[in-house]
Amino acid sequence: MKLGVVYLGVLFGKHKYTVVEDEDVEFCKACSLKVSLEVDKNGMGSQVIVIAHLGQDHAIRLNFHDALWIRRRGPIPAGYVVAHINGLTLDNRFSNLNLVLKTKVTAPLTSEEKIIRLESAQVYKLALSQMRPNPAALKELTARPIFHECRHKVCANLETVGCEFAPCPKCRAARYCSAECRELDSADHLADCQLVAATHIELIQR
Repeated sequence: MKLGVVYLGVLFGKHKYTVVEDEDVEFCKACSLKVSLEVDKNGMGSQVIVIAHLGQDHAIRLNFHDALWIRRRGPIPAGYVVAHINGLTLDNRFSNLNLVLKTKVTAPLTSEEKIIRLESAQVYKLALSQMRPNPAALKELTARPIFHECRHKVCANLETVGCEFAPCPKCRAARYCSAECRELDSADHLADCQLVAATHIELIQR
C-alpha cells in the first residue's frame, strides 16, 4: 500500500505530519490542512488533531478524520464518532479509522486492542522515519511555545507547566518527556539537531 505524508507545520516546537493512504492524497491537496490542539467533546481531553478546511474559500471546518470518513463511507451515524484505531490522531490512514459508539470512547483498552495499537503504530512510525523537515522551517522550530510536546514522533505527551520537559543538550530546541523517548528518537533527531545547533551558532556569531 502506498502512503502519503503531509507536512502540517510546527506545533509545540515539533514538526507535525499526517499520514494518509494513496487514495486520499488528491483529497488532501483540495483541502487546507492545519494541525491544532483541540479539547475533545467526547471526553478524551486535549488532543493534537488535523483540521480540514473545505469548500469554496475553505469555509467549512471539519476534523480531517471525519472528513475522510464522510468522503469514503458517507455521513457518520448518530451516536457514533470516528476514532483512530491505534490512538495516534495524526495517523489518518483510512485503515486506521473506525466508527465507535460515543459511550465506548473512553472505555479501557483490552489486551488485544493494545496489541493492535502497537502494531498499527509501527506503520505510522516507519512512514515518518523517512521524512526530513525543510531547513526553511527551522525558524519555526526555534520559536519558544508556551508548552512543548515530546519530540519523539509517536509520543504525544504535553507539558503541564512551561519548560517541564528536558531539552536536547546540543540544540536546545527538541524536548523530551523522558529519557526513554529521547533515546528512541536519537537517530531521527540527529540531522535536525545538527541543523538547529548550526543555526544557533550562526545567530550567536552575528
